[in-house]
Amino acid sequence: MRSHRSTKRLNEIINKENTLLAKLWHKADVLKQLDTEISFLLPSAMASRAKVANISRSEVVIHITSAALLTRLRLQQRQVIQKINQMYSWARIEKVTIKVRPAKHSPVKAEIEHPHRSERIAKEIDLAVEQCSDQKLKDSLTKLAYHMRHPN
Repeated sequence: MRSHRSTKRLNEIINKENTLLAKLWHKADVLKQLDTEISFLLPSAMASRAKVANISRSEVVIHITSAALLTRLRLQQRQVIQKINQMYSWARIEKVTIKVRPAKHSPVKAEIEHPHRSERIAKEIDLAVEQCSDQKLKDSLTKLAYHMRHPN
């Protein structure tokens, strides 16, 4: 069993710069900050649908939710490169890779909403049938009244 003194605290492990966990933590912070800053650079329609997925010294990978937005983002990739290179002294971005990653939605069965059906509406339709002179229209209204009374 380990003694209390040999147990390291998570904060100590994260704050040491030479550990892998600290490097990952730092990169996650950079990606989060870059994602926020790039979202301000993009048009509002694209900002919530683009996410910085990865960055290296020479390349940034951005995920976007649709192909149409991918095309629009490609037209602005030079501005994105310049902005990143200005913001981060260590970055020498030369390439932006943009990938389409549709937003994940849980499949939800859409319930079909039936219009409000009631006996009162059917009676109103019956009154219209009595006053109608066109036989085809009468037949159609009669079917509609039946449908209102018996939805299935």
